[in-house]
Amino acid sequence: MKKNILIISALAFLFAIAFTSCNDDVVAGGTAVEKISGEWVTYSPDFDMSFHLKTSSTSDNESDKIIVTDITTAGTSAGFWGFTVKSDCDLSALTFSCTNVTNQYWTEKNGVYTPYDIKISIRNGKITEKAIELPSGVKADKIELEIWFEDIADAGAPADYYCTLVGYRYSGFLEDEDFVYTGDEE
Repeated sequence: MKKNILIISALAFLFAIAFTSCNDDVVAGGTAVEKISGEWVTYSPDFDMSFHLKTSSTSDNESDKIIVTDITTAGTSAGFWGFTVKSDCDLSALTFSCTNVTNQYWTEKNGVYTPYDIKISIRNGKITEKAIELPSGVKADKIELEIWFEDIADAGAPADYYCTLVGYRYSGFLEDEDFVYTGDEE
């Protein structure tokens, strides 16, 4: 008898949880800046190198801000300069920019985290939908921007120099892995 009461109580508890956890009002969806978020294969003609860039929503899911970073997929190093910035964005125009924003990128060595304390500006950041045809045949969004780093003079450029970056939304297809859009293919 005691065993039956325990089984019935457990079943009642499970049914109660199952029916109260269902909520028809929950709608799955993306972030506020989903349209311009993603991983991008970019190329810097100034340094003749390609790397992955990421754009994503802020932790507050603001509709007028995005995070722009060159942190690698593993999140342990930088693909280009070592930068993470919060940038203003305009979703209707698919543009983004920021001026003299503090870099939020940190380096880690032997468990010690150090900020890469420089200012960064982005201008003429723009995404053009389905503007590039990749080797796989996929039409990908194009990204282009100019970026300034406070310590760019250390790389031999003038102190007020903006690097040009161009690229496309990463497709993940093997055929596209070795393709690098340099802006000359247009």
